[in-house]
Amino acid sequence: MEKAIGVVRFRPAPDYDRLRAVMQEDPREVVPQGKHFLSHAPVDPMTQALTYNLMCYTAACVLRRSEVEAVFHGHEAVRLCREVPGADGKRLLFDSLVNLGTAAERIGEYRRAIEAYREAVALPLAWLGRAPQEEAVLTYLARASYFKGDYDEALTFLDQAEVLAVQRQDPFSGETLHSLRGRCHLRIGDYETAEAYLSRAAAITNDESRYELRPKGRILSSLGILKACRHEFDTAEEYAQAALEIGRDVEDPHARAEGQMVLALVARNRRRVQEAVGLSANASRIAFDYGYVPLIQEVVWLMGHLFPEARG
Repeated sequence: MEKAIGVVRFRPAPDYDRLRAVMQEDPREVVPQGKHFLSHAPVDPMTQALTYNLMCYTAACVLRRSEVEAVFHGHEAVRLCREVPGADGKRLLFDSLVNLGTAAERIGEYRRAIEAYREAVALPLAWLGRAPQEEAVLTYLARASYFKGDYDEALTFLDQAEVLAVQRQDPFSGETLHSLRGRCHLRIGDYETAEAYLSRAAAITNDESRYELRPKGRILSSLGILKACRHEFDTAEEYAQAALEIGRDVEDPHARAEGQMVLALVARNRRRVQEAVGLSANASRIAFDYGYVPLIQEVVWLMGHLFPEARG
């Protein structure tokens, strides 16, 4: 009897506050319990919007899975927020638009993501008191534009974000801004400018007070890609190995997949074709297992450098 009862980890959430607690205890339970809560309890539009927003955020940003479902939850949250009067509704609309954009971005729906981010950043500042978030959303807009292939637009958004970052005097904001700028210039083929920005981003991550390793792994993999594109394969290999070490330590699929692709490019240059194929297969497996369309795109792009004769 006790064994059978123990199978149920949580009772269905009776209210929104309990659902938030569930998110801390086991995020995997948020979506099923949120659905149960919405279908079994009479709730007002604000609580419905809060619940859909929490389900969208949990699925897309915490679990990083079920992004298609997360987009649906995000749309429902945004729709309901538009019906909620007052500042609370506007603040939740901002959060819901950002979460919807994040979910859409993860499945490669970049235009939808950009629309959501644009609406969020256009909401009157007086309603929200969201100065730091505005800088973040401009960065998200730049990222989505980058993945969409509009590098000039991405750089414009980064310029706008940097103005706000300077005002806030955030010592670490340049880490993201410079890194993404470097990737834009790398894609354009302006390797000298790309190296300048990526090196600046890497220098910021070397600050002793910086405890987050994940961004550094991605910056090092970017530098590895850059060096491989410039045919500086020894240095590319060093960056790739460093990125892979961090990627393994923090379980970051970006650094792991891109690090493997850089090593594949190095192996291909050294005529170790079977090794290059194996490394690129590993990178593809990591990207597809993660299910993040932007990372899959980056791996596919690097495949074109691995076998350039197949691109024509």
